[in-house]
Amino acid sequence: MKKRIKLAALVSAFFMISSAYSAELPPSANITKAFADSAKRSILGEGGTFPVKVEAGYEVTNIFYNLNNVVFEYNMPTDS
Repeated sequence: MKKRIKLAALVSAFFMISSAYSAELPPSANITKAFADSAKRSILGEGGTFPVKVEAGYEVTNIFYNLNNVVFEYNMPTDS
């Protein structure tokens, strides 16, 4: 009897976890995409392309997003 209860608990836990990972992306992913798109428009304007030179010699090469982050890729000048 104990084995059946443990098996039932294991199976129900499996179904709960698998349904949680098969759900759609949360609304925060859409917000993150909007932030990334807004940053691109702010830096590039309407028709600009990467790379873009900014203050102090930095060069922004790309802006993208993942689930909860907006990522700015850039090249930093080095002193030699």
